Amino acid sequence: EVTQTRIDTEAMVAEVLDELGDEIRRRNVRIEVGALTPVLADRHLKMVFRHLLMNGLLYRSGEGGFVSITCENRPAEKFSVFCIADDGFGIDPHFQQRVFELFERLHRWDEIPGTGLGLALCRRILKRFGGEIWYQSNEPKGSRFYFRVPTG
Repeated sequence: EVTQTRIDTEAMVAEVLDELGDEIRRRNVRIEVGALTPVLADRHLKMVFRHLLMNGLLYRSGEGGFVSITCENRPAEKFSVFCIADDGFGIDPHFQQRVFELFERLHRWDEIPGTGLGLALCRRILKRFGGEIWYQSNEPKGSRFYFRVPTG
């Protein structure tokens, strides 16, 4: 059973951004963070933020760009919906069903490093406390990953 606690997502995202600071500066990516609401989750939520932010840094052509993190609180539904958006090169629509599967990689290892586990892990973590994840992509320019997390 999952022990859910109230998570300060603003503090959690600030911690992740601090940990990724060298990578953010090296890639010259501007990060914008909106107001984020507290949610009911566990410490593994940090891995979801970290993975989605790292994807926003990795999946781009060239240097520069932006990644934004926003949140929409939906009190009537008792959920908050987070969005991590980037201006990278997007996801081909015919990969839509595969992107959350284990070991699915959309790029060769020599193009972009990775294991193909990240998005599958994000989906599994979110399911543990009643959340879900999905995305929209405007290939060849940008992706938006959404996930919802209970607020209590």
